[in-house]
Amino acid sequence: MLSNLNFVTKKYKDFLDWGFIAYLIYNGKHTTEAGRELIIKISKGMNNYRLSTFKDLKNKMGFRSAKIPQSLIYEVLNMENIYIKDQDGLRINASTLSLVKSQLFYILAEGSNGKKLIFKDSKTCAEYFGITSQALNIRLAKKLLLVSNNVKFKLSRKSL
Repeated sequence: MLSNLNFVTKKYKDFLDWGFIAYLIYNGKHTTEAGRELIIKISKGMNNYRLSTFKDLKNKMGFRSAKIPQSLIYEVLNMENIYIKDQDGLRINASTLSLVKSQLFYILAEGSNGKKLIFKDSKTCAEYFGITSQALNIRLAKKLLLVSNNVKFKLSRKSL
C-alpha cells in the first residue's frame, strides 16, 4: 500500500530499505548468515547514518565502509526462500514444514453436518473439543478429523 505513494522527503530511501528488509524477513532469508549480514549492512546505512551531516559520527562508527557488495545482494536474492506458503496461506519453513511463529490466523472447524465453527486460537478450539492444545496442533498438522457429538469436524488454520 505505501509503495504506491509519492514521497517528498529524504526518507524515501529509508522506506525502500525497510521494505527490502521486510521482504527478506517475510521469506525467511534473515535466518541465513548471508541474509543476516545483508540486513545489518543495510541498517547501518539507514536513517541518521544516511542523512547526518555530522561526518565524525560516520568516521568513528565505521558507517562509511557500509558499502554493500552487489555479490551479497545477488546471493541473498537468488537463494531459495526459507519460508513458503501452505495451502491455507500460512507461512511454513520449507525444510521442516513447521509453522512460522507470530502469524495471525484463526481456526475453522467444518462439521460433517454443515456446521462451521471459528476459533480465535488453538487453546479455545482445544477446550471446545476437550483435548490439549498440543493434540489439537498435531491434528491440524496431520489434517485429522475431530469428533464431537457424533459430528466429524475438519480443522484448518486460515490466515488473517
